[in-house]
Amino acid sequence: MKLIFDPNQDFRIQAIDSITSIFEGQPLDEANLSFHIVEQDKLRLISGVGNNLVLSEEQIIKNLKAIQEQNEIPVSDKFREMNFSVEI
Repeated sequence: MKLIFDPNQDFRIQAIDSITSIFEGQPLDEANLSFHIVEQDKLRLISGVGNNLVLSEEQIIKNLKAIQEQNEIPVSDKFREMNFSVEI
């Protein structure tokens, strides 16, 4: 059996747009990343900043509620943590 994944299916594009929209307003950050190769297949990070989230929790929740409304999903009123799962 061979599985074929078509990344251009509308529902997949909508799912990707929805999950990335959670971070609407997050500024793009130029990564200043430098590293050197220690040995084959191993890098050593010298400097860099990763996953620097500057959005407030309130903004993320506001974005999430807008996504829920847009996708006609019941809007959540309570959030325990900022952990999200993606299911397609």
